[in-house]
Amino acid sequence: DYKLYQNAITYVLMAQGIPIIYYGTEQEFSGGNDPNNREILWPTSYSTSNILYNFISLLNKVRMSEALYDQPQIQRYADDTFYAFSRGTTFVALTNVGSNSTQISRTITYHPYSTGQTICNIFYPTLDCITINGNSFEVYLDYGESKVYFKRISIDGYTVQGWIEYITDCLTGGIRMISDCSGNLSGIGAHIC
Repeated sequence: DYKLYQNAITYVLMAQGIPIIYYGTEQEFSGGNDPNNREILWPTSYSTSNILYNFISLLNKVRMSEALYDQPQIQRYADDTFYAFSRGTTFVALTNVGSNSTQISRTITYHPYSTGQTICNIFYPTLDCITINGNSFEVYLDYGESKVYFKRISIDGYTVQGWIEYITDCLTGGIRMISDCSGNLSGIGAHIC
């Protein structure tokens, strides 16, 4: 199940510790028994346009730009089908239900944010933002997706996300430029990776 695989990759890259991604994962190699467990890379032309390449690239860039390697991992919610943790002001929500599920949601009451702060999903930063109200927020995971939220910030009245990045639209595999949760490209205080 592709969504389960993305959840596993999200956990590996965002959780505390040294992440390990196997050779060929970014090229969507399927592996298998010998000799299929040693697929050759060069026939892929080192594609940088497929979904998993961009998915892994974005997670790794967030990990680096937010200095997650210096942040402790704090469990925020856990049950049989949903797991959430934070590292600094980055919030990660995962599930094990796979793509055959519809939508699951959880109310998060233990988190690192203040009332009124806005957090945005790195995969859909202009479409999936949450403003913290009453010290809690609701996380919705559709069809087994994982989500990684970052804190939106304001500088001198301009809203920025703290960094600007090219990301993959996980539904179409296309690349689009994003800036902040409102779609404005202000660039103030932003770091282009």
